[in-house]
This record gives sequence, C-alpha cells and structure tokens, in this order.
Amino acid sequence: MDKRHLPSFNKDAFLKEDLSIAIQAGGKSTRIGRNKSKIEFLGKPLILRILERIQNLSGETIILSNTNDLDYGELENIPIFPDIIPDIGPLGGLYTSLKKATREFVALVACDMPFANPLLIQLEYEIMLDLGCDVVIPETDQGYEPMHALYRRRTCLPKIEEALAKNERRMISWFPGMNIHVLPIEGLQRIDPEMHMFLNINTLDDLHLAEEIAQKINNNH
Repeated sequence: MDKRHLPSFNKDAFLKEDLSIAIQAGGKSTRIGRNKSKIEFLGKPLILRILERIQNLSGETIILSNTNDLDYGELENIPIFPDIIPDIGPLGGLYTSLKKATREFVALVACDMPFANPLLIQLEYEIMLDLGCDVVIPETDQGYEPMHALYRRRTCLPKIEEALAKNERRMISWFPGMNIHVLPIEGLQRIDPEMHMFLNINTLDDLHLAEEIAQKINNNH
C-alpha cells in the first residue's frame, strides 16, 4: 500500500459532509438469542459503543434495525430504518443503507464489531477519492470484509438492484464489473496490528473474549 494512504488520523479534522455511516444493527441473533446491538459490552450497549467510535467522522449517521426497540436517548436524532426488503440477509442491509443514506459515500459498519475502526473508514474514504473507485473493501485471511467497507452510492445501487432482481443474495454477488479496490492485510495491520477491528460477536464466548481484549487495550493506555 502506498504510504500516502496511511493518514495521520484526527477525528475532529476529518469530518466529511459527503460521507454517510450506516450502522447495521440487524435484529435478533439466533445464536445469542437477543438483539446483539443491545448486548452490554463493558457496561455499554454495543450500538452505543459503535456510535461513539465512529459518529464524528461523517455528515450523516443512520442505523439499520428491524426490531424497533433501540430506545436510547443517544439515538434520538439518528434515523433508524428497517430493511426495505426483509429477510434477505446482509445484502438487504447494504441495499437499504444505500437507498436511505443521502450522501455520496456510505461506510458500512456492523454493530457486532466492537473494535470498528475510525482510521479504517478514513483510509477507505481517502483511497476512494484518490482512485475514483466504487468500493474500497478490506481483505483478511477470512476473505472480504464487506461489513467494514466503503461504497459509492451512485454506482453501487444499480448493480445491487440488478443482483436482487436476479434473486442473488451473496453480499458480493454484484462485484463483477465494478471498480473494486481491495485493502490487503499488510496495509490493514498498519492500522490495527492485531486486526481486532474485524472481530465480530456471534456468541457469548465471542463477547467475553472481546471484552477481555478491550480491557487489556484500556489498561495499556
């Protein structure tokens, strides 16, 4: 990765009016048995932890949730939308995000990623402007990370609508023909050497592990 694509991060200086951040809060988790976005993470609901980490980056923040139970005062001025097409998985969340967002660039962030990284969003944004691409997406040993990627609304929406019309449901089924910039592991590790930013919580064991990691990070600062 080009070294100039490693910004000197300053949250307050970075705020971009043409950027929307869409937090995917989803709904009830089958493995945990309740709404993941409301699970307490070190004493704070996950949705509020994510919001605190990323909300100062963008001109607009929206939340995607199908449960209608995110009744926190901190969310009072943040629009919350259900999926336009229900029960089709993460691609439905991305589609709704791009339809409901009003800015040209949309950063997707999953609410079950407690280490969602504002520096990654800044990096993705700067690369997208520099290269003029449609999607900037990280790639790890587990594959693409579409739930912590950046999308250009104008070009991505029509392709996603085409995929949905063909009943395609894979999150990246519409990538062929698009200008995709992939962020490789070596560049990602400069931001987060341990790659905690892609850790997601699917089980209570995942939750406990993530809390232990967060406590270690807090103790080292």
